[in-house]
Amino acid sequence: MSTDLYTRDRTEHERTIADLRAALAEEKTARRAADESARMAWQAALEAERIARERADEDEEEDRKRDVQDIKTAMVNRGVSWRQAVYAGLFPVLLFLATVLLQLKAGTGK
Repeated sequence: MSTDLYTRDRTEHERTIADLRAALAEEKTARRAADESARMAWQAALEAERIARERADEDEEEDRKRDVQDIKTAMVNRGVSWRQAVYAGLFPVLLFLATVLLQLKAGTGK
């Protein structure tokens, strides 16, 4: 009788162990699937961010080109060439530098 009880208990324990192993395998499979899904979602988000950044860069480049064209158009409408605009901006800088040099020269003579 004790042999039957031992055999029955052993069979029940083996069945429990097999059930636990099956549950563990299902859990691992589910975890792998969830990890893969999360990885794919992360990659999709990175790709979407990259595309958005490229579009923003393209829009910024177009805005810059449009601004340059607007400035050129405004200069033509006013009758100012780009050389005149550069020289007009350069004159105050050169005047400032000349003033600084004169002050430095006057300061070293003491």
